Amino acid sequence: MNDAIKLTIIVTSVVGAMMVIWSGVIIPEFEKLPNDYSFYMEYDGEDKIIETVDGELSDVFKLRESISLKATSNQGNTLEILSEIKGVRLDTDEIVFDVTNNYKVDKITRMHTDKESQMFIFLPGVQKQDYDFFHPLIFSDATLIFDGEDTVKDLKVYKFTVISEKNDISFVFPQFEPNVIWSDTETTFWVQPTTGDVVKFKRTWEDYFVVDGEKIKTMQIGGKESTQYSTDILVEATKAKIQYVNYYKIVLPTFIILGIIAISSLFYLRKKLVISRLEIIKKEKLVMIGNLSSRIAHDIRNPLNVISMNLELMESNVKSDAEITRINRMIKATKTITYQVENVLDFVRERPIENNDIKIGKLIDRVITTVTYPDTITIQNQETDISIKADKNQLDILFTNLILNSIQALKNKGEINIKYQDMGERIQILISDSGDGLLETNVKKIFEPLFTTKQQGTGLGLASCRTIVTSHKGTLNVRINPTTFIVELPKNL
Repeated sequence: MNDAIKLTIIVTSVVGAMMVIWSGVIIPEFEKLPNDYSFYMEYDGEDKIIETVDGELSDVFKLRESISLKATSNQGNTLEILSEIKGVRLDTDEIVFDVTNNYKVDKITRMHTDKESQMFIFLPGVQKQDYDFFHPLIFSDATLIFDGEDTVKDLKVYKFTVISEKNDISFVFPQFEPNVIWSDTETTFWVQPTTGDVVKFKRTWEDYFVVDGEKIKTMQIGGKESTQYSTDILVEATKAKIQYVNYYKIVLPTFIILGIIAISSLFYLRKKLVISRLEIIKKEKLVMIGNLSSRIAHDIRNPLNVISMNLELMESNVKSDAEITRINRMIKATKTITYQVENVLDFVRERPIENNDIKIGKLIDRVITTVTYPDTITIQNQETDISIKADKNQLDILFTNLILNSIQALKNKGEINIKYQDMGERIQILISDSGDGLLETNVKKIFEPLFTTKQQGTGLGLASCRTIVTSHKGTLNVRINPTTFIVELPKNL
C-alpha cells in the first residue's frame, strides 16, 4: 500500500471520526435548552371586562401584558420553567390578571415531560407542518396550523395559527369563583425556522360565563399584539443566533475538513466562534435593554418632564442663593437621567432618513448652544459655509453625543476644536479635545455597543453615532494624540 493511499485512508478516517463526534455531540449540545433559559416579551392590546358577575362590560381600555419564562431548576435533561403572564391597565395601573404556572420540559426535545406529545417551544429547524403544543400563551392543548410564510423586519418567518374554543380558564379569574369561564381565542405566532424563535405574537379573545355548557354572558373581549420594541429586539437577537447556528452547522464543519489539510484555519475559526459567542451575549444584553427602554419611555420620561418643569418654576420664584444652587443641582440631575434614557432609545429605535438642506457649521453652532459645560472649557468651531443634504435630527444626535463625549473627556478643563475639510463630493468634520487621550487598546472597542470607559454611561452613545453615520453612507473613526473623532459624510444622500 503506497503512501498516497495510506494518507487518503488516514485523512478520510480522521474527517469521518470528527464529523461523527461533531454531529453526535456538539450540535445536540448546542440545541439543548440552557440551564439558565429565559424568555421575555411584552405586548399591547385593548380590552373590555366586567367588574362583577352582574356588571356590564367596561369601555375599551389600553392593556400592557407581558410573558416571562425562566428556568428555576434542572434535573438531568428536565428543566422546571416558571411562567408568569401579567396584564395591567395602562389608564389605572390596575393588574387585570397575574397567572403563574410551572412546566417540566425536556432540554433536548423541548417537549413537556408530563404531557404526552405536547411541545413547549419550537426546536431549531421548524418545518412547514402542524405542531401539537401546550404553550403558556394559549392555556390549553392546541394544534398550531402552518399558515404560510411572512417577513418581519426583513427576517423570513413562518406563521402558525390556532383557533381555540371552549377552553376552561376559570383559574385565571379567581374573583369570579365558582362561575365557569370559557374562552374562544385566535392566536398567531411568527417563528423564525432556523432557530425556532418566536419573534412576534398576536391574539384575540372572548371570555364568557357558562352554565350547563351554554354561553350566558361575555365577561371579557379584546386583542393584543407584541410591542414594536419587543419585536425589534427579538428579531435582532434571532439574526445574531442565526449566524451562530450557521457557524456550527455549515461553516465550522467545512473548516474542520479544510483544517485536516491546513491546521492554521482551525485557529482562525476558533477565534471567529469566540467572537460570535460574544456577539450573542451582547445581543442578549441588548434584548434586556430594548425591553427596559420601552418601559423607561413610558414610566420615566413623562414624570421627568413634570419634575423638570416644576423645578424651573421653583427656580424663578426663590431668592436664596442656597436654594437656587440646590434647585440647579436637581435640574442638572434630571437632565442627566433624560440624556441616559434618550441615549438608550436612540440606539434601539430605527428612523427613516430625511433629506434636509443643512449648513453644517450652523447646525454644530446650534448643538454647542444646547449642551452644558463649565466656563473652564472652550469650544472653537471653525467658520464654514459648506452645505450638505442629510437628516437634521439625526445629525443633531450625532454631534451632541460627540461633543458631550469630548466635554466629559476634559474633566472640567480644556479646549475642543471643530474643523472642516471640503473633499469635493464629501466633507470631513474633525472634533478634537485636549484631554488625556484614549488608550490605544481601546481604539478598536470604542464604537462597540455596551463598551465604555466611564463610571457612568450606557456604552451606547458612540455606537449610536456610528449607526447614524453609516446610515448616511459615511464613516466615523477616531485617532489618538490628540483624541480626534473624524466624521466623513457625502454632501448628497
